[in-house]
Amino acid sequence: MTAATHRATAWFDTVWYQTVSLGAVTLVAGAALALAHLQTGPAIAAAEARDVAASLAQVLPEDFADNDLLNDTLELIGPDGKPRTIYRARQDGEIRAVIFQTRGRGYAGPIDLVMGVDRDGRVTGVRITRHAETPGLGDKIEAHRDPWVHDFAGRSLGNPAPARWTVRKDGGEFDQFAGATITPRAVVVAVREGLEYFEANQSALFADTEPAKIELESGVFPGGHTPETGAPAGAGDGPRPTVRSTNAGDDEHSPADARSTRTTAPGETGVTTTAPGDTEQ
Repeated sequence: MTAATHRATAWFDTVWYQTVSLGAVTLVAGAALALAHLQTGPAIAAAEARDVAASLAQVLPEDFADNDLLNDTLELIGPDGKPRTIYRARQDGEIRAVIFQTRGRGYAGPIDLVMGVDRDGRVTGVRITRHAETPGLGDKIEAHRDPWVHDFAGRSLGNPAPARWTVRKDGGEFDQFAGATITPRAVVVAVREGLEYFEANQSALFADTEPAKIELESGVFPGGHTPETGAPAGAGDGPRPTVRSTNAGDDEHSPADARSTRTTAPGETGVTTTAPGDTEQ
């Protein structure tokens, strides 16, 4: 080995050279990721907006609204500081229904759903947007797999009576699935709580204002529970809002860790499911 070759090899082995080389590779990789994010970010955002718009449309009757639901919203901010976006469905400028998201606790984890409610407190529709329930059992809550979820349309807090807002196995009005009771029970409870939330905040929900932020000074959390007791809120328990205009019998096992996968089927968009290792009894 010549002296020049020896010096070059020694130079490559120095700590500072290795540090600089690693830094350069990291910098290039980071720049590539940032560029990819800039290029794909708008497309991802547009796809998400289309999914939301499709989900909103599915919980309304055909030709029920003529406005842009995504740009006609309210934000309700409760004492917990967490906002809930309310989408308003209008026909010829009149608010005919509101749409919002709510959540139930299923067999394998949270079940997210979106529901619409008209001025008279009747459900216009319900769709599941995310869940981790057992394939072939609990996933029948999805509209494209089973018509079960359509049974909520036209329901209200008085139809059925409050004591009947559960599955038949518990003495209620709604069917459960063969081999799966926990999942439909969770959805029924979530819809009922959504209606309780609607009843407690109806005046704020239908305030005919420009897109605004409504800050709940006290009262009801999203999901229809009071912050003090956690008990369901009834009529007359609603907060007095401040409107601030802005721009724009079962055996339940512990489920195994699940891995999320996004599935889309004709007639229902944006449903995210997971495949748990256990089965629901």
